[in-house]
Amino acid sequence: MRARQFGIRLVLVAAASWAAVGIGRASEPYPAKPITLIVPYPAGAAVDNAGRLIAQDLGKRLGQQVIIENVGGASGTIGAKKALRAPPDGYTLMLGNVSDMVLAPMIVKEAKYDGSDFTAIAKMLGGTAVIVAKPSFPANTTDELIAYAKANPEKVNMGSTGSATFQTLAALTFQQKAGIKFVEVPYKGGAPMTVDLMAGQLDVGAIALPSVLPYIRQGKLKSLGVLSLQRDVNAPDLPTVNESRYVKDVGATMWAGIVGPPKLPADVVERLNKAINEMMRSAEFKQSHAQLGSITFEPSTPAEFHKFISEEQGRYRRLIDVREK
Repeated sequence: MRARQFGIRLVLVAAASWAAVGIGRASEPYPAKPITLIVPYPAGAAVDNAGRLIAQDLGKRLGQQVIIENVGGASGTIGAKKALRAPPDGYTLMLGNVSDMVLAPMIVKEAKYDGSDFTAIAKMLGGTAVIVAKPSFPANTTDELIAYAKANPEKVNMGSTGSATFQTLAALTFQQKAGIKFVEVPYKGGAPMTVDLMAGQLDVGAIALPSVLPYIRQGKLKSLGVLSLQRDVNAPDLPTVNESRYVKDVGATMWAGIVGPPKLPADVVERLNKAINEMMRSAEFKQSHAQLGSITFEPSTPAEFHKFISEEQGRYRRLIDVREK
């Protein structure tokens, strides 16, 4: 009997010990280990450059390393799906943008997800796209580009970073309104396309302005028109395509923010949102991203970011429906 009672006590003590360990782990402050930030594009892309600055700054504020993982391909959908499959513990996040969260699910049949599937954490950065050309390309302005393309129908090749990216959609709208057609050359990301442009192996490319602004400044590429309704605040000297004689009302706005997998705990979301918003308020953050050509948004709540994503889905759905008619 005594042996049996001793055995019961031993089991109870062991159970209590395991429970205590469980409680300790459950109450462990977040983050307790490094965080992976998925960038759904190759290294060197505009979002990747921004992501590396964010990871470095955010890691300092959270007291844990934030590690960039580039998962490019299929207009960002491969990386996006990996982020959606991650455990909802806050240790795998994604720097998503309008292309992989809104456009790709509408255009890429294999995507099979929706931007609203993610847990919205913080809306962060904005930017524009631009048509750039290799240094030796004959045209130097939007009007000259249109004239050259009309005189050489379907002989100008244009690099694109996927059919479901905001810059490609803007470039297609530009061609339709200008009455021209480029020969599309697909790339997995902006970085390899930029290399080919500077090497003279590609005529023109539609790309996020932050990816190529330094090369435009250095004369390694030339801008043939920013694909926005207004001039970019970080490059006010670069004309838009809408300032040409032939094209009006062409524009696309890039935005990016931090998201997580579905069912991310509210306390984790709150911790991340607070740290990110503090980071975005700093003058150093705004200046460093302005140098890349990005605009820092005003800090927002997760609910506001989620609502914004839903509104963008409706806006682009209408644009795509009009284009397909």
